[in-house]
Amino acid sequence: MFDFSLLQANADNPTLMSVVYAMLFSFLLSVVVAFTYEKTSRDLFVPGNFIQAMILGSMAAATVMLAIGDSLARGLGMIGALAIIHFRTNLRDPRNIIFMFSALAIGIACGVHGYNIAFIGTVAFCTVAFLLKWTPFSTAGHHQVNVLRFRLNAEAGTSEAAVRRLLNEHCTKTQHWRSDYVTDPEGNLQIEFDYRIVFKRNSSGLQFLSQLKSVEGISKMSLSTRSEPEAL
Repeated sequence: MFDFSLLQANADNPTLMSVVYAMLFSFLLSVVVAFTYEKTSRDLFVPGNFIQAMILGSMAAATVMLAIGDSLARGLGMIGALAIIHFRTNLRDPRNIIFMFSALAIGIACGVHGYNIAFIGTVAFCTVAFLLKWTPFSTAGHHQVNVLRFRLNAEAGTSEAAVRRLLNEHCTKTQHWRSDYVTDPEGNLQIEFDYRIVFKRNSSGLQFLSQLKSVEGISKMSLSTRSEPEAL
């Protein structure tokens, strides 16, 4: 007959119910974090694999902590085992990294039976995530960045000042990316400018380009939208 005394609660050998509670809590709380991520994300398509990874990662972290317990030998063995595995998944969005770390932290807390810490931490984290959705911080990095390129005759000294006035009139943010000296087919010296710009809400690219054409000595104008936002 099975000896239930082997399931006596301690850090090195948790009881069956304590393991069930740890896995159940890590699952439920990580689902709350995943739900918060899905509702607060500004991405057009929320990756389902990432949401599953948060939930499964939390439960895996809880399993690891339950297996290690207070044993130093187990901890060193786990480090050696994980060193063999090479994780090559890149999370380019810092916000995604924080949500994944939160899910893992929940699993770790549940794995050491810190249920109060896991619960309060989850509530605090998700509450702040929802509050930040309605603050200016939520939209600060999601403006549409446009790439503006044009050429000016090197002799037209006042033309660059006219372009800057138009940029200040139509744009909320501008960044001079680069400028190079080039020569056109007729041998005239020109300066090629490259700007990163963000338009004001009441301005449009067509309106801006129509006014830019009137600047003396300007040529080779192009305006394109970046596929990914970048810092300005």
